[in-house]
Amino acid sequence: MATSTPVQRIYDSTQWVESAGCILFDFRNTGFNPLTAPVPSTTTTTTTTTATSPSPSPSPISGLGSLPTPPHLTEEPKIVLFYSNPRNQYLLPKGRRNIGESRADAALRETFEETGLKCSLLPVTLHSRATSVNPADDRTTAGGYTVDEPRTFTRATQPFMCMVRRLNSRRGRDHTAADGSIARQVEEFVPKHVAELGGVGEVTKMIWWYVGVVDEDQGSEEEVEGRVVEPGCEVCSVGMREAMDRCSDRDDGVVVRRAVEVVSETFGL
Repeated sequence: MATSTPVQRIYDSTQWVESAGCILFDFRNTGFNPLTAPVPSTTTTTTTTTATSPSPSPSPISGLGSLPTPPHLTEEPKIVLFYSNPRNQYLLPKGRRNIGESRADAALRETFEETGLKCSLLPVTLHSRATSVNPADDRTTAGGYTVDEPRTFTRATQPFMCMVRRLNSRRGRDHTAADGSIARQVEEFVPKHVAELGGVGEVTKMIWWYVGVVDEDQGSEEEVEGRVVEPGCEVCSVGMREAMDRCSDRDDGVVVRRAVEVVSETFGL
């Protein structure tokens, strides 16, 4: 059997978990509906691996700045967040994917559960290493292999970003000691067969991010603001550029920034 040359890790199904969520744009008060707006054809073009494949900025604070509202919009689009009172944090809607559920369906379901808003995936122009539906659209090597490089797709609804987190698989539980005091007991829940494979008590979490848009029939913006969907959590919507700074988690701000860049590139915002 040949030895794999790339650096890789093998994960048992108990060592990883998938989540999905949406950066949820709200265009309802802008006079512009991105779902019906004219966009380029659905053909794909091959791009180079340099200037045409932008990478996220290391900082969600600087970059786009305060830009004027494009002339074809009556106001800046909003992004929907939710505020967790117990954690005192502004968060993005996301959650774990159920068994047998697609990533896209999980993103839409979790976004609805955490915001109370029905939404759709927003087709956007996306730079991705995915291959084309039509193999003839992809460049190939002299040996006939598809070139691994970013390509530009229009009307794409696949994830625009993936966030990977390393989670410690040790968990704590409060229990009452013999003297009546409350102590913290730490348990290890790495399965025996994982430990035999060299498991190190670590779980990898992959979060797939989609671009979503609030459906037109979801009530006014005023009805949405402050809505309590889950205990201790309030829905809020802020300008799409302000949302980059409002996110409590810095990495969430980076994700929002990239979503704003993707949507701005697609619709000329």
